[in-house]
Amino acid sequence: MGRRRAHRDEVGVVGTARVAEPGHLPGGRWRPGDVAVLDLPHLDVATARALVARGPAAVLLAGDAVSTRYPHRGPETLLAAGVLLVDRLGAHLTQTLRDGTTVRVEDGRVTVGAGRDRWVDTEVPLQGRVQDLDTVIAAAEQASRSMTAQLEAFAENTAHVLTVERDLLLEGHGVPEIPVKLAGRPVLVCVRGFGHTEDLRRLRSFIAERRPVLIGVESGADALVEAGLRPDVVVTDVDAEEGASVGVAALSSGAHVVVHHRPGDDVPAPTSSDPGSTRFSSRLTTEDTAILLAHGNGAECIVTVGSHATLEEFLDRGRAGAASSFLTRLRAGSTIVDAATVARLHQPRRSWAVVLLLVLAALAVVVSVTAATPWGQEQLATVAEAVRGWPLPGGGPPDG
Repeated sequence: MGRRRAHRDEVGVVGTARVAEPGHLPGGRWRPGDVAVLDLPHLDVATARALVARGPAAVLLAGDAVSTRYPHRGPETLLAAGVLLVDRLGAHLTQTLRDGTTVRVEDGRVTVGAGRDRWVDTEVPLQGRVQDLDTVIAAAEQASRSMTAQLEAFAENTAHVLTVERDLLLEGHGVPEIPVKLAGRPVLVCVRGFGHTEDLRRLRSFIAERRPVLIGVESGADALVEAGLRPDVVVTDVDAEEGASVGVAALSSGAHVVVHHRPGDDVPAPTSSDPGSTRFSSRLTTEDTAILLAHGNGAECIVTVGSHATLEEFLDRGRAGAASSFLTRLRAGSTIVDAATVARLHQPRRSWAVVLLLVLAALAVVVSVTAATPWGQEQLATVAEAVRGWPLPGGGPPDG
């Protein structure tokens, strides 16, 4: 069955499924009206805004759209934009639907096209719950009542992380030196997060002029390659499945590889066949480890792409590493800034050579236009006569 643009027919929404890897937005070719298929813990507001910008007809979630622990505003954002939201479709959702498949969503049931406008169930039938504003607002209100406990847990987790990583976070001990020069240079740390593509697009002039060191965190290194950039450093997690964390293009780009692992992990030392990698031991997230790597090696400033910067985003995502991120940003202090801020404040430099060429081009146009008129021809003849009367550099009169 050929692809079709998404539409609402008499029985539901029909569109092309765009299936995302766990924890990510769908990649590849995307058109407004496609159906996003996601396996996320919950639908946070940052994810919802990124989805709305793509214009999906529907969003299908494997789990619950709304957490019972924190009042996520992501579902409200989607529904307010007129996007159909179906959750609780099951952990097998992203394995059952194939990217590019034409699907129909009707009353929470997902079927696939079988030719001649026929629709059939998948091998494992997909039946979820249709969310509306009433249901998500009620769930958010219930979650608000449990916020006190969540904030207390966040505070306790922060104290625990600070205790176990005191030397690293307070003194900077344990940050390895790497052969890539970071001291005194701007550093860009890219995570394949929500909005990273737009961040990189808006930072084009900054990257071209300042030439920052480019650090790709796991699949963020692939995001740099996809944007036409070459990462200088790749930070990957030793626990990631082989081939699932960083693509071949990023690993073969010549970037220095930093392997993040937890204390006590059995990590092989670099060998003669793998001389270009560095080990970094910490209990923090890989993203935060990359930021501390840049800070500990003397980066002038650290620009984060695809990351998160506000308390709302920390809590809204319900990340176990929220305390890690919070403390890492305190450690980095004034050297860290998010991509959106840099894009707003950065003013591209104007090349004087370009300005001079523009002025000369404008003068050439004026002369051409002037020469096309009788008055202009008379003035040009006068100027030419005056030039012929100028003395030569040697002091003698010009030749007649």
